[in-house]
Amino acid sequence: MSAKRVKSLLILTVFSVAFAAPAVASAGKTVDCGAGQSLAKAVRHAPAGKTIYVKGFCDERIRIRRDRIKIVGVGHSGIDGSNLDQSDFEFNPLVRVRDAAGVVIRNMEMRNSPAEGLLVEGKASVVLKNVSARNNRNVGLLVDHARVVINEGTYEGNQAGIDTTNNASAVLRGDISLQGNGVFGIAASNGAAIEVRGANLQASGNQLAGVLLEGGSLSIFNFTVSQGSRIIADNNGLCGFVIVGGGFLDIVAPPPLQFQGGNLVSTSNNQACGFLVTNGSKIESPFGAATFQISGNPAGMLVSGNSDLIINGGLRIENNMESGLVADGAGVITLAPAVPSPPPALPSVIVNNGGPDVALTFGSRATFEANVSVGQLVCDGTALARGVATCP
Repeated sequence: MSAKRVKSLLILTVFSVAFAAPAVASAGKTVDCGAGQSLAKAVRHAPAGKTIYVKGFCDERIRIRRDRIKIVGVGHSGIDGSNLDQSDFEFNPLVRVRDAAGVVIRNMEMRNSPAEGLLVEGKASVVLKNVSARNNRNVGLLVDHARVVINEGTYEGNQAGIDTTNNASAVLRGDISLQGNGVFGIAASNGAAIEVRGANLQASGNQLAGVLLEGGSLSIFNFTVSQGSRIIADNNGLCGFVIVGGGFLDIVAPPPLQFQGGNLVSTSNNQACGFLVTNGSKIESPFGAATFQISGNPAGMLVSGNSDLIINGGLRIENNMESGLVADGAGVITLAPAVPSPPPALPSVIVNNGGPDVALTFGSRATFEANVSVGQLVCDGTALARGVATCP
């Protein structure tokens, strides 16, 4: 063989090794928990960017600290905490992701944890695709400071479904079930922000509330892909929505989808109220982007503590057993356009409730514009109302 030919083969070999090495490093690894293999060990030794496929259910805790780790369930797979130490109730989840960016968990179920199902914290950013957290003693998914994208999933039978806190952020997409939890379906507290981006949230049948905003926010922004979202908070043990401590519900839409009520918020047949809004909190739908269906509750909406409503069209408070809208020491109730709104928004109706359709007390103020129908309105001597309905 000529020297020239040998040199060419050596160069080809070097290049082959150089280009093949990254492929080997990033190749997937399969862990069969049913055969006694350890997912925790595989994650602990995995380099950044590794994909790990999981078969069966593991009975161990997983800690993810490296970037771009991917854990993908094959078939019905996940982590079961039934056989783990039951003494630690808080901050001892089945899966913990701390400070790792670009982590993906897909097709996995976290169940029967003595504490949380999943905890995402610190500077972590995680995508959860078709992930379930069921029957965990604490929260199904706790997001603390971190960022998550949740695309499809089930969070049921836990003490609470999803809890975001301490300036965390969560983007929700697809069908997400938040039902049958011990306290609430989903919550945002202490500056956390939840964005509903083309999602169908079912936050029903929880023992306290479907949605809890305690100094946190839930928004549908004016992205076209976000329109047509649904938030259903029915049949909860207290109220569908509890918005307290400066909590904020905000729903908007881009032109030409404004004023069509294309996003649905349903809170019906709860044990106490559809909405409880208090302590400096706010609901805004200023451009007619939402339809609110509130019926079958003892009280439709309870607003107090200098809290505000700005809703332009699409508010339907009907057939509640005791009262429709009760504002006691509220801030400003504005059922009218925040700005001129051609075309006009959908009508709003507050009628056919068991007691007063609207009750204004303790300095509450309300504006009802022409697209609002109000049945019985009662006021005490400190309240003010203007527009198509005024205090008697």
